Amino acid sequence: MNSYKVRIVVVLAVLMLLFVSVLVMFSYGVSNNGTTGGFHNSLAPPVPLSSSDFSPSPNYGYIANGNDNVTVINLTDNSIVGNISTVLDPSSVEVTPNGTYLLAVSSTGNGIGVIDLNNLKTLAVMPTYGKPGYLSIAPDGKYAYLSIRDSQYIYAYSLTSLSNSGSNAASIQVAYNPGYMTFSTNGTMGYVVSMSAQGGGISHNFTVLNTLTNKVVAIISSPDLSNPNMAIVTPNGSDLYVANNASTYITEFSLSNYSVVRQLDTGGIPQWLMIDPANNYLFYLFDSYNNIIANVSLAYFSPGAPFSIGVA
Repeated sequence: MNSYKVRIVVVLAVLMLLFVSVLVMFSYGVSNNGTTGGFHNSLAPPVPLSSSDFSPSPNYGYIANGNDNVTVINLTDNSIVGNISTVLDPSSVEVTPNGTYLLAVSSTGNGIGVIDLNNLKTLAVMPTYGKPGYLSIAPDGKYAYLSIRDSQYIYAYSLTSLSNSGSNAASIQVAYNPGYMTFSTNGTMGYVVSMSAQGGGISHNFTVLNTLTNKVVAIISSPDLSNPNMAIVTPNGSDLYVANNASTYITEFSLSNYSVVRQLDTGGIPQWLMIDPANNYLFYLFDSYNNIIANVSLAYFSPGAPFSIGVA
């Protein structure tokens, strides 16, 4: 796996762990050493888990470590629970909203493993197409969406009819080079950023998808977007924040008409976004090389001082 990608998502995992202190109860990321990655725990390497010694918990985070398994972290104390065997070189991991299934995407094209967390059995390995990107699961748990890098497609996988043949997968054409999909608060709409334009140009787009029909509603284009890399919906469902990878801005859109509400100059290249449960701050990865994150006061839309999260 690309070391830069590993580093970014390790930082993302620790950023998520930071939110444990404000009662966020999930996390995912990538560790490239099969032990504790950027968490600085002085524990022994994770042991393989079996159904007899594992019970799923909402306090657990699941970290794809690139070594054909997923490491389980207890987010209440950052301790390591153990490893779950998955597909080859997993890079993107999600758990269904009901906590039943763990989905892990193979970065080398060996499919999406679906593991039943109640017995740790692999129920299916769903095929992937092209270069697997980011995995996301709809809030109702009916579909998983996988973006395909350097393409105009995402794939919607039905989780109510699992299949090893891919018969449960449908391709959806979206704006080029789709990234991670984020969802409206009621789960009926999905928003997928276009991380670059074809030929290496600058993208100004994101795609709006109806998740009930898996049909594209619109492709939104704005000159204020510049290779957007991540989007997140506000807890009240009214707005969409978009981080731009080819500028220093976070752009806010109204979801009522997709117009730009305002922009924030972060002074860096904002990557990944999260909103704290109290809806007071928007957190973003400010400097992935030096492991710096920053926050924005949503009341005043003004940036706070960046701070280090101490990842090795």
